[in-house]
Amino acid sequence: MRFLALLLALSLTPVLAQDAARQASLAERYGVPGWPASAPSRVGLDPASIQAEGWQVLEVQRDARRAEARVGFARQGVAVQVALASLRLRRHPGAAEARRALLGALGAVQATLAPRKDLGDLAYGTRGYVVGTYSNLEFCLRAAKPGVDLEQALLPALAAALRATAPLEAGAPLALPAAEVEVGQPARPTPFRLAFAPEAPEAAAIAFACSGDASVLRTAEGYTLYPAPGPSEVEVRVFLCTADLRQRIQRFTVVFPQ
Repeated sequence: MRFLALLLALSLTPVLAQDAARQASLAERYGVPGWPASAPSRVGLDPASIQAEGWQVLEVQRDARRAEARVGFARQGVAVQVALASLRLRRHPGAAEARRALLGALGAVQATLAPRKDLGDLAYGTRGYVVGTYSNLEFCLRAAKPGVDLEQALLPALAAALRATAPLEAGAPLALPAAEVEVGQPARPTPFRLAFAPEAPEAAAIAFACSGDASVLRTAEGYTLYPAPGPSEVEVRVFLCTADLRQRIQRFTVVFPQ
């Protein structure tokens, strides 16, 4: 085992060295040491609240696991609503995580993007593609095809929405969705329900992750846990996410009779 571990470490060393060199080169290209201080952490931002003149927000798709949302924008007043621009917005635990994600997005683009002013803390891009952060919020706005103008309304609307977000006061509790898990008789499969606390914020998106290759399906009565053959217990993580991407992760374990 020690020999295999040594071989693995030796095989990974060049890869890690290349990655470190790439990160250093990327940081130099974008002047990371000179990046300005970030704004205080934000409570969150609902992408459906972004109002751009001449544009209509299409359906928002939220990923509760990543505290992330994707939304398309279509022209107002047209018979067929087609997304001509899209926004990806993610709420990170802090500004440092958001900036690491931004650097990763910049590294995925071969060209060096130009800095953009008056958009969050940091922003880089072209006329059809812009990535940036505002404290713990990371965003990517892109045109669906050449010729779509982001400058006229969409970028100013995004900038205004970011500035309007509420700061998260130091030491203040963050209101998060919460649910009591009501598990039925442990069996294969096992039904369960989520009873949401009425005083807590509403969960706009829910997702699950299970140990042991188990899965969860939604039913008319609630949810059903389908464990894989073999494991005597399954841990389930419940991801709850508000419309403005505040996230809570809860856990429960189902033990099956032997």
